[in-house]
Amino acid sequence: MQHPDTEMCVAAMELARDHSPPFLFNHVMRTFAFGRDAGVMQGAQYDAEMLFLGSVLHDLGLVERFIGEDRFEIDGADAAASFLSRQGYSDRKIKMLETSPSERPVNGSVAFERRKRPASDVGRSVSDAEHGAHRSLALGRRE
Repeated sequence: MQHPDTEMCVAAMELARDHSPPFLFNHVMRTFAFGRDAGVMQGAQYDAEMLFLGSVLHDLGLVERFIGEDRFEIDGADAAASFLSRQGYSDRKIKMLETSPSERPVNGSVAFERRKRPASDVGRSVSDAEHGAHRSLALGRRE
């Protein structure tokens, strides 16, 4: 799968691969592919490195090494922020990655949007080679 090959991206991918079961690693890699292709289809401008980092690190809170006392989203965001900070990533970019796109401030509180169906058929845009390299494995089954 083509992805940004910056030192930061390679290190993040290695972290996810080293600590995630295969089905979860494949999921985060497919997340990047779908996000990238959705952006291209919509003509969006985006930072490919940040998209990759947000995708590949977004489920660290489900990994045994990073499970803490909070919800998995919080534990994962904390683990990702700590990793990125140790790697010298800017605080501004870390803050952008920590902010969940599903959280929208409303009158001083946080409202969570319901998931909506995708606006486009992104699934068909991911190449067979990429899908085969990071196929969806049975959830919970460890290989």
